[in-house]
Amino acid sequence: MLEWNPEVSMGNVILGSLLLLTFVGLIFNYVQMRKSWRQKRAEFLITLAREYVLDRDLAELYYQIDYEKFQFDESILDSDQERKLDKLLYMYENIARVYVMDNLNKADIKYFAFRFIRVYQSAEVKKYLAFLNSAYGEKLTVKPFEAFQKVGPILEKEFSRR
Repeated sequence: MLEWNPEVSMGNVILGSLLLLTFVGLIFNYVQMRKSWRQKRAEFLITLAREYVLDRDLAELYYQIDYEKFQFDESILDSDQERKLDKLLYMYENIARVYVMDNLNKADIKYFAFRFIRVYQSAEVKKYLAFLNSAYGEKLTVKPFEAFQKVGPILEKEFSRR
């Protein structure tokens, strides 16, 4: 039978101290890891924003889409215009993939939400995505720009006026 012994030995004090130090070390490690995660997310967002600002093709095409001057028809296939569109969609696809993987939260993605939603809502961009989905839907099990198409409605719902 176990008996309670109220005496505290030096070994018990050392063991308790080591347990306390281990716990404090774990807390410190957790705080450092969270800080590192936040810093990595910030670096990712800044890199994407810098890429967007410095890339004239992305900015030019975005404004064509935003002002509804971009038109999709099959004549743009295999052209510079299609390459620019793919480049823009890949940028948003990367953001959406990182968001889907839970490595960005809504506060992080809010930084890109306006432009992301404007591109997602474009009727002409939707025509292009529908074309890609139909052209490759029977051949592949993944949709082109799948994360972009998945996150678009989420952002619309989150950031639109109710």
